[in-house]
Amino acid sequence: MQSALPPELEHHIFELAARSWATCIPRLVLVAWRVKEWYVDFRVSQSPEAHRSGPVPTGLSRCSTELSCFVPDPSYADIPSCSTQTFQQLLDAKSPDYLALNVHNLLLWDINMNDVPPILKCLTGLRNLFLFPDNYRGQSFTIHCKRNGQLRHLYCTSSNLEPTFDDAIFSRLTHLELFTGIPDNATAVHTLASLPSLSHLALDKVLVPDRLQALLNVPLSETRIRTVVILANVEDGTALDHMLKADMRLVVLGPFKYIEDWAHGVTLGDDFWTRADAWIAKRLSGEVDRKAYHISRSSSPLD
Repeated sequence: MQSALPPELEHHIFELAARSWATCIPRLVLVAWRVKEWYVDFRVSQSPEAHRSGPVPTGLSRCSTELSCFVPDPSYADIPSCSTQTFQQLLDAKSPDYLALNVHNLLLWDINMNDVPPILKCLTGLRNLFLFPDNYRGQSFTIHCKRNGQLRHLYCTSSNLEPTFDDAIFSRLTHLELFTGIPDNATAVHTLASLPSLSHLALDKVLVPDRLQALLNVPLSETRIRTVVILANVEDGTALDHMLKADMRLVVLGPFKYIEDWAHGVTLGDDFWTRADAWIAKRLSGEVDRKAYHISRSSSPLD
């Protein structure tokens, strides 16, 4: 199929279409070989035959290989996905240089932990990694990406991190979400605060408020952390409630469409991090009550 449009314009049109209507990607790549080479958003999921049906494990990247998409959970019908087996076939078919240049964003949800290390070993160009393994399948592991200094966003449990955070993976990390909260060890607070590029931290749990308070007590001259997002309910009158009102770096987000929000952030740059930054700016400027730490649900474009 020949195009009457300049290649750059045609490329841009197809990329916009892929970003706006992800479920149409399998049909878009059938238009012509060049389209298939340009852009395919894909998400990595675990096969429903291999495990119980659940939230779609996903990954997103530029890639030249068309992937079969399925959605084991109807609530994620607008997000294309592929099985881990299919994704592994992609990794086997492409050179390390190709994968490093083209695969930048990956979400693995409810995946066998034994499948994760081989995948990460192949993907040395990741900039955004969302890792939610099934803790009941496979052996526990620690993230090691010695050749990967590109990672900016990381979402994982504290058990997947080295206690000292000395891996090269953390050298440029700017955004970190810990599903299990701040690690329970004596050096965790200091280590988090001293990460050279970390400006945004999200915690799904605050089991020990004193740990969070210790992090907030680190002088601003000694840490780059300026935004801390709490993804949990906070009761009025508690120590955490008082902490949130007193420190304007803290914000609380209620339930939202979590996986879709991640995909929206990867494709369009608008996610819970940007909403948190906007809310903090409003608190600092006095546009909202300086003690108002809870972000309205209406602030999300996905609600």
